[in-house]
Amino acid sequence: MCSIVPYVQMFISVGLLLSYVSNYAFAGLPVHLGWRVMYAAGVLPPVLLAAGVLAMPESPRWLVMRGRHAEARAVLLRTSDTPAEADLRLEEIKQQASADDGGGGSVWKELLVRPSASVRRILICVVGVHFFQQASGIDAIVLYSPLVFRQAGMPSNKAALGATVGVGVVKMCFVLVAALFSDRLGRRPLLLTSAAGVAGSVASMAATVASVLVAFMAAFSVGLGPLACTYNAEVMPLRLRA
Repeated sequence: MCSIVPYVQMFISVGLLLSYVSNYAFAGLPVHLGWRVMYAAGVLPPVLLAAGVLAMPESPRWLVMRGRHAEARAVLLRTSDTPAEADLRLEEIKQQASADDGGGGSVWKELLVRPSASVRRILICVVGVHFFQQASGIDAIVLYSPLVFRQAGMPSNKAALGATVGVGVVKMCFVLVAALFSDRLGRRPLLLTSAAGVAGSVASMAATVASVLVAFMAAFSVGLGPLACTYNAEVMPLRLRA
């Protein structure tokens, strides 16, 4: 079963792209009206999300921890390729839940107070990947691309917003690349490639902006964006993952 975690970043990218497109579409409105319409357009996604949450299945691990094994298996049947895979995953969860019974404190002790050498290395990797993901400056690029493009010489707000739509398209496309090739190429090679591309782009951005900003977004989206959570979910032991 391939990992679906990168698709979380994929849909985040789709949401960002739609926001860029809506901003571009509403940029011609009068200022006193334009920002109100932009904010009003943001009402629909959370309403749809709330409706979708109502149809979400419960976590099978939570169900197993409360002895509701039949319900957990029903959820796993919906999220597994075959019944055999569902049964295998259920057995793994049951074994781990049994081992963790009454040991909530020991889990925290193993994770933070007295971690083993292997858990300590995993924590360093998990925290480090997410730290450098954010320290790369991705949020500044996502939130302030129009200002960057204006200061780089774009002639108008409309042009800057149009260029930002292009950045959103690049981001979405390269997240899709990561989702399609992460199982084939591996998480680590894509993360290393992404980190190298981000470092090179940030270094080049000091000299030139527009094209390098797009390169930065491409490099980030092929690894550090979608695969940080995938890597963390897979490297942590099951008993410590939650």
